[in-house]
Amino acid sequence: MLEYLGKGIRASALCAAVGLGVVACDSSPTDPIASESVSMPSDAAPLAALGTVPYPGVKTNGKVTVCKDAASPAGSYHFHVTATGTQSGDLLSASATLTPGTCSVVFERAAAGGTAATITIIEEILPGATFRLDHITAVDDLGTRTLAGPGVSFTVSGNHGAVATFFNVALTPPPPPPGLPQMTTFPGTETPGQVKVCKAGTVTGNFTFNISATGTVAGDQVATSATLASGQCAIVFIRTVTSTQPATLTVTEVAQPGTTLSSITRIQAGVTSTITGTSTATVFENTFHGGVLTFNNVPSATTNFGLGQAAFPGTETPGQAKVCKSATSPAGLYTFNITAANTVAGDQVAPTITIGPGQCAIIFIRTTASTTFATLTVTEVVPSGMSVTQIVRTQFGTTTTLTGTATATISENFFHGGVLTYTNAHIVPIG
Repeated sequence: MLEYLGKGIRASALCAAVGLGVVACDSSPTDPIASESVSMPSDAAPLAALGTVPYPGVKTNGKVTVCKDAASPAGSYHFHVTATGTQSGDLLSASATLTPGTCSVVFERAAAGGTAATITIIEEILPGATFRLDHITAVDDLGTRTLAGPGVSFTVSGNHGAVATFFNVALTPPPPPPGLPQMTTFPGTETPGQVKVCKAGTVTGNFTFNISATGTVAGDQVATSATLASGQCAIVFIRTVTSTQPATLTVTEVAQPGTTLSSITRIQAGVTSTITGTSTATVFENTFHGGVLTFNNVPSATTNFGLGQAAFPGTETPGQAKVCKSATSPAGLYTFNITAANTVAGDQVAPTITIGPGQCAIIFIRTTASTTFATLTVTEVVPSGMSVTQIVRTQFGTTTTLTGTATATISENFFHGGVLTYTNAHIVPIG
């Protein structure tokens, strides 16, 4: 907006023209340069000197120039310009819009000297802008100075000029919310809108948990997995919106060789319960309720070869029964319970063994010459998160494969031997 301040127009009229509802215009001297009292003739024609000028701006007597630094982020920048202490014939642009590397004259006094005017320039930064004002370089008869902003004021007359260059920089986007899983304090406590998974027990190493969710709403954050050591907890679910819709989290621990999952402690709605016999647990959550699942592990038993260790792979030895764990099974120790029927005096039976992949143990020995068949029943204690994929039975020179079971039988006497070889694998979660 261009204002020409001619004869008979009071300074207060300028304030109204530029929107200075709270700033009073004052034509009295406010600076030593105000003693210069030369003024324009009352019939002077409006000047047309306001507007774009070359960049960078140059201080010119009687003019105030605003510039946008060329290195500022691309875009349009808006400025408000106000003035006090103006006189007849002054030109003022109440606003300016610039792009980087451009300048505009926003005030001009054509007459030398005159009453000093105070010109204030403020950059307007709208909400949602992707940039911010970094600093302002002000050049006038006082020298060059750097200001923080948001604006700058100059006192000028026909014998004095000024240039303000505004420097902007791009805003650094806020960091994204922390992803899940997010570590938190141990032991876990209920926090509304969150699900936490914790690992406890006198065990070492890292334990992996697979996580799935149903009943989620828009905005829910769900981790698909988490890895924890004993004494650690992680947030695996966060609800960020207000909703009573319950989400169901299903968490499964992947079996860790050398350890046994003894129990899962669930805290939900202020109630604590204990889950056993499974490596999977569920918890229900919404905005107003939280939950914690703590998986408790203990070390597995040490190696126990029963009646003695045998070479792997196992071979038939008359009068002996052997149990082996295939070399392709996951690392760790596996325990087997053994019972026997139709034994004769002198038979030796190991009630339990614990072996690792690529190992064999002798579970039965007959030392007397007898054709009576003893029947050995062998059941593996399957680690949590695993399954027995097959049992290979070798006896009487014949090999058979059993599936879908963790138990097998074998018949032995003084003249025949046999081998049961168990193979295990991790259970792969569905979905």
